[in-house]
Amino acid sequence: MRNGRSLLGACCPLILLAALAAAGPRVYGSDREPPTGLSTASGEQGALQALWRDLQRGLASDLATVDSRLFIYPLGMDSGREGMVVRWTARLPRAILALPDAPRQQAINTLEQRLQRELTQLPAAAHGATAIHFLPAPSAVAILRRDANRAFDLGDFSTFLALHRLLAVLKPHPLEASPDKARRLQIAQSALAGDPQSPWTVPLPAPGPLVPIDPKGLEGVSDETGLWHWDTDRLMALDPYRQVRWQRPLPRRAQVWAAGSYALVWSPLSTLLIDTEGDERSLSLPPAIRPLGMHGDAAWFYQGRQVYRYRLREQDHSRLSLPAVPLLPPLVNGDTSLWLSEYEVVLVEGAEVRHRYVHGLRLSGQLRWLSPPGQQQPILRMRDGEDRQYWRLSPYPEAADRVTAMHHANRALRHREALELWRTIPEENRHRAGSELAIALLAILGDQNAEPAPLELTEALNVVEDDHWRLRLLAEIHRRQGLDASLLTIATSLAAAHPHLAISREPVVRPVHPSEDWRYLISAETWKTLVSDEQNHAAAQERRIHAFVADDDHAKPPEPLRLKRHRQPGADTRLLIGDDEVTLVFGPDHTQLSRFAGPASDGRLRWRQRWAAPDYLPGRSVDATGDMLMVAEGQSRLHAIDPHSGQRLAALRVPNGLAMVSQARLLTAGRIAILHPISVNRQVTLVDASNTETIGLEYPARWWFNLGGELFIYDGQDSLLALPSKRRLAMPKPAFATAPWTGNGIISDGELHWRAIWQAAED
Repeated sequence: MRNGRSLLGACCPLILLAALAAAGPRVYGSDREPPTGLSTASGEQGALQALWRDLQRGLASDLATVDSRLFIYPLGMDSGREGMVVRWTARLPRAILALPDAPRQQAINTLEQRLQRELTQLPAAAHGATAIHFLPAPSAVAILRRDANRAFDLGDFSTFLALHRLLAVLKPHPLEASPDKARRLQIAQSALAGDPQSPWTVPLPAPGPLVPIDPKGLEGVSDETGLWHWDTDRLMALDPYRQVRWQRPLPRRAQVWAAGSYALVWSPLSTLLIDTEGDERSLSLPPAIRPLGMHGDAAWFYQGRQVYRYRLREQDHSRLSLPAVPLLPPLVNGDTSLWLSEYEVVLVEGAEVRHRYVHGLRLSGQLRWLSPPGQQQPILRMRDGEDRQYWRLSPYPEAADRVTAMHHANRALRHREALELWRTIPEENRHRAGSELAIALLAILGDQNAEPAPLELTEALNVVEDDHWRLRLLAEIHRRQGLDASLLTIATSLAAAHPHLAISREPVVRPVHPSEDWRYLISAETWKTLVSDEQNHAAAQERRIHAFVADDDHAKPPEPLRLKRHRQPGADTRLLIGDDEVTLVFGPDHTQLSRFAGPASDGRLRWRQRWAAPDYLPGRSVDATGDMLMVAEGQSRLHAIDPHSGQRLAALRVPNGLAMVSQARLLTAGRIAILHPISVNRQVTLVDASNTETIGLEYPARWWFNLGGELFIYDGQDSLLALPSKRRLAMPKPAFATAPWTGNGIISDGELHWRAIWQAAED
């Protein structure tokens, strides 16, 4: 080779040793060093191009002058595609097989001789990683065929298919010499696609607990991403020995998922499917649909709880609706799929949800299902930086000897089975499983097909020892049927003993006090106050319906004081209501509102409400309007929050530009009134989930308030306009110059007048 000596000089011994070490045998389930990228030194490109021109002219003599070590060194050459660099030895087999007979045989003999010299100096474990660079030498073909057969026997079908594709350039195919061997390709493809007829497909029974396992026991577990590696700015396709075959730059802000012979690359400007040969296919996606990942023979996408499966070989797609947003692509067995969400493991048959199990784990980082060959249960891997954790998914129900152990009784949403299981536990062990029973009962709230009966909730209350879960059960009994005197006494006592315990109405996770995972929680102290106020209100005598002189208790309460209002994303807004502080914070996918007690009460959390929010919303704001907290998201979403309980009473999309917290009032649960700027616009907009109504005003409004589901507007006349009834109510006093509205009603000259307005409204 003309520049062969310069090529050899570029390969210092240390680099060659590193390349050989990286080309070692593949070890499944182990931590591996990242592959070495391809060198594109300009001094070597000219020599490679000269060799390539000779091969294209039918000459193979220069191949004998190339030092053997250059076949191992990760040296790349321009592929002819923009930005893509290919390892020069990956292009060699096709170029040699395209030569005329005599130079082709000469080139093959040269490669065979050089490979034999290399193999004598290497351990057997490194033969495959070396032989792959000397194709189509006969010894190289034999070694790769041996490794492919071994991978198939071990159930490592990703490696088998990768070697099958590499050897496909040879005719006849070395791995399809007989009909029996030809069937192996179909078997491997079926296993990765989740064909239920394949004996290697992991069965998907009704899910139970995710049990931690030792990663040392994962020898032989295949990771579908083994043929790919990527960092922030480039994507690399690997051979089965983790050596780079080609590399290409990634778009800015790209995200990558990979499985088998395909990688999915998403960026704000494009979505690409790229195969192991570097060929790409562009997918056109609506803006709201985002990639979920790759698994088996499919790419998965989602839009909220709607999931789309795009089969790569067939190039068709199907849609599925899930009970929660999934965290990763599923395991598939025919029409059955296994899904993981933030709270649950879900088994779907066809389009119907069959089993749901609350896993109780806090999951973060990169998640992936692994399919262990020869085992009957899936493995979940969580990788967060350098930390890796593994769980084995147990079937439900577990063996009877494990039911009595703590944290192994059922936490499934199918609580009927949970009760039956609990009743089989010996009497002396029931208390140990009591908390788990409470979790199972509370987890199914909202499932109309499995709502627990009040008697079952009370029965659980009698055996649960953990005060936290007893309070949650009492809260649920109160929501359904109220609390009698005996239960109210228990609730008051428990809440007084544990004022900081959190009560959540969200799907159940592990009993952490309080849990950062819960979206809506309320402290036991706050809940006790609400329940007590409710009882006192029910026992109080009905007040007379007429105007009366206001006592000192009816003095106008202090207005909320805005302390901070930051506009940058992720900042917070704080309000003071009395001594309490209300804090609004938001991230790229959620909005969160919390109320904390004042300094005299140690600033403890009273309640917290969190909900999902699109990441494209420009900002959030909060204000106290009347007797309600209003939160605006961007200019098109409004939320009404009860300041005492934190309950979200309305969450509505409003006409664009009207989501101003100072201009909105809650009329009834799920209905908001928006009065356009006072004294400027003569319009009121009423919004609920199904309708938007705009009402014109004859005169500009001066002040307004909401009471009993109606909006009362003072427009400078001698009466109040009530909406939506559109009635005129006589003012109990001469027209007021300023808005006298407080949380107790209309106060003027020391008199409280809202009872008189009610009387007029009823008449």
